[in-house]
Amino acid sequence: MARRKYDWTEKRIRRFYKEGRGTGRGQSYKPWLTVSDVPSRGRSHRIFFARTGRQHHFLSDIEYYAFLDMSFDDNVVDIREQFPLDRTETLAIAAALDIKHPESNGVPIVMTTDLLETRADAGALSEKAIAIKPDEELKERRTIQKLEIERIYWRRRNVPWFIRAESSLRTTRSLNLEWMFDNVAPGDIDPAHEAAVLGNLTDAVMLHRNHPLGEMCTWLDAKLDLEAGNSLQIVRRLLGRKHLIVDLEKPVLPDQSCKHFTIKIASP
Repeated sequence: MARRKYDWTEKRIRRFYKEGRGTGRGQSYKPWLTVSDVPSRGRSHRIFFARTGRQHHFLSDIEYYAFLDMSFDDNVVDIREQFPLDRTETLAIAAALDIKHPESNGVPIVMTTDLLETRADAGALSEKAIAIKPDEELKERRTIQKLEIERIYWRRRNVPWFIRAESSLRTTRSLNLEWMFDNVAPGDIDPAHEAAVLGNLTDAVMLHRNHPLGEMCTWLDAKLDLEAGNSLQIVRRLLGRKHLIVDLEKPVLPDQSCKHFTIKIASP
């Protein structure tokens, strides 16, 4: 029987190692898996993250939501997705636990951790490993077995390891972060337009204090002679940069009154 595109073989694993998958940090990091390497599990995401200087690959919505939550934390300096674990060691851990190691057509696969976070707190770097799972999978015995291999792997390295369930990620906060960051590319907004919106923002927020954010942005479009929707795109970006602050637990931010938004600094 012909092998399918996504089946694992020792030849494919060797090729991935040769390509440097799972190596590097920041801009030079190469995830073990990209969105083109695996069959679709729903919506996949490619997103450029300025802090790491590279495009990140997420295989599902919930991985993307976890990334957004991390990236909004200014102390997070690096995020490595689909981080490969040493196969020799995971095989040994599975044998010690007397459970079957994950495989594909009889070939032991290289196990991965969904997200490996690096933080800088008071100048000290620390790491945290995170497994992302749908709630229903966390009830399955086989899933628990594979997670136990992962847990022991990171415990041996003194790296804190956590599980984040889908229910903890599909939240109002996550949807707001997605809305803020699922935006136009940096070069798609005229810097002069952005400066004009920012320069008028304080007065606009005060004038529309009891009106929705979206209504204020429509007013700014007319005042500044911008195309409809431009001011809202720019405001989304300002929220992402924390130049405009709001409680992210409030639903549908464009519908929230301007009185709930605070301008933090005067320039981008």
